[in-house]
Amino acid sequence: MRSKGMVALRNAGRQEDIARKLGVSQGTVSKWGSGTKPLYENRILMRDRLKIPVQAWDEPVETSPQAAA
Repeated sequence: MRSKGMVALRNAGRQEDIARKLGVSQGTVSKWGSGTKPLYENRILMRDRLKIPVQAWDEPVETSPQAAA
């Protein structure tokens, strides 16, 4: 299930640049983009540095019935 946090992260820029801003590896950012939820401390960093709300990682992306078919 995709979360609003995943979508926001993908729209925030290149994984390398995001990793540098947050002080994590590019592989870690890749895992988040693939569905692994970040630790709370990293959610706080994303809120402060990328403007991604902490709760976005727990909110599913709504899909229309047509998109699911």
